[in-house]
Amino acid sequence: MFVENFRKESRQFGAMRRQSEAQAYDIAIQNLARIGGYEDTNRFVWQMESLKLDSVRHWFESVKVDELILTIEFDEEGIASMKCTKDDKVLKSVPAAYKNHPVVAEGLEVVKSLKEQQKRARKTLERAMVHRDAFTKRELELLARNPVLGPSTKKLLFVSSGFVGFFADGFLVDFNGSMTQVDENIYIAHPYDLMTSKTWHDWQKHFYTERIKQPFKQVFREYYCPNVDELKEKTISRRYAGHQLQPQKAARLAEERLWNTSEGLFKVYFKEHIMVSLNFESGWFSPMDIEVPTIHSVEFFNTDNWNVMNITEVPPVLFSEAMRDIDLLVSAAHYGSVDPEASLSTIEMRTALINVLLPLLKIDNVTINKSHALIKGEFGEYTVHLGSGVAHMQAKGMMPILPVHSSHRGRVFLPFADDDLKTAEVLTKIVMLAEDKKIKDPVILGFIRS
Repeated sequence: MFVENFRKESRQFGAMRRQSEAQAYDIAIQNLARIGGYEDTNRFVWQMESLKLDSVRHWFESVKVDELILTIEFDEEGIASMKCTKDDKVLKSVPAAYKNHPVVAEGLEVVKSLKEQQKRARKTLERAMVHRDAFTKRELELLARNPVLGPSTKKLLFVSSGFVGFFADGFLVDFNGSMTQVDENIYIAHPYDLMTSKTWHDWQKHFYTERIKQPFKQVFREYYCPNVDELKEKTISRRYAGHQLQPQKAARLAEERLWNTSEGLFKVYFKEHIMVSLNFESGWFSPMDIEVPTIHSVEFFNTDNWNVMNITEVPPVLFSEAMRDIDLLVSAAHYGSVDPEASLSTIEMRTALINVLLPLLKIDNVTINKSHALIKGEFGEYTVHLGSGVAHMQAKGMMPILPVHSSHRGRVFLPFADDDLKTAEVLTKIVMLAEDKKIKDPVILGFIRS
């Protein structure tokens, strides 16, 4: 609890102090896990979370305060809430007169703590997928029974001996209902596993059809593999060469993904003994931000001898996740006002969503051409860029469609919990223009019919 509070309180400070305190937190957790005899920090954190859960388990039944009966409940995503009952009637919230009551205040603090625990659980599960942490059958059974972690694990795919499926009662079950017993080494499936098992598209279709919302992007996660130029150059990647970044924004985004930003821009994968370095033409940014950093290349180093690595030697999952981080920087912290078209894997992810969504809506007048959706409507032909979301009407130019991001939530189903407003905007525009005869907005209608 003390170490978690230390990390939480560091958010109020500047970037350099946040980074140093984040490193102190990581070292403290690693030391505690090592002293406790745990193989990795994730297992240690989950065990501590479970012990913490046992100490507040009485709240899961009922606690009586005068005429109120208080119970902590969990929704399908593992998010805790306080249920308050009075005279067999469920109240919308705890009455204001009771909020300062010591028992009620304790319960509300438990709810707040469990919500924070659920957020941490999502991140640790995603980290376990990225770092290829192995689970045993016993560990997954315990996680499945955990009211905070269980709902997340039930919506994730696992892989064992090349078989991909949901974990249930000691078996992996795929979308067809086929089952297989698991080995002792079970991993959270990465898109690399879905691709090599040749079931990726089938799983995407299953998740969209069944409307399963994952705690983080897994089935629709962007995947990056070495391209022809990288394989030819062997030790260097130039796929993002020439792109300029906003240094302050790029640093904030990089720090969130555990990149070091104080002495260049690099990330160390300690388990794999690999460091990835993002190189710039004139170095990383200066305090005065006189010159905008321009990306030159990406390189991977073996931390045992600091030799540069051949890209084919880099584990596929590590390569993909490193490039995914860099792609985020290029997409979200680019210098300028127009989204770059370099985020090819983001476009591929949106293409996959479109290919699954449109048949379900019985829309057959949309085709995908590289980074654009081409739409033949009743009143004209349109294009929507899958990266920026900009919509054009042929012979008339850019359309006056302004996104109201809060209205997208819940209207277009996205099979992951990540707050991806741009993807929701792109899908909404495509569906709207494909059914342009149903448009009622006077501004858009005026533009189409003028």
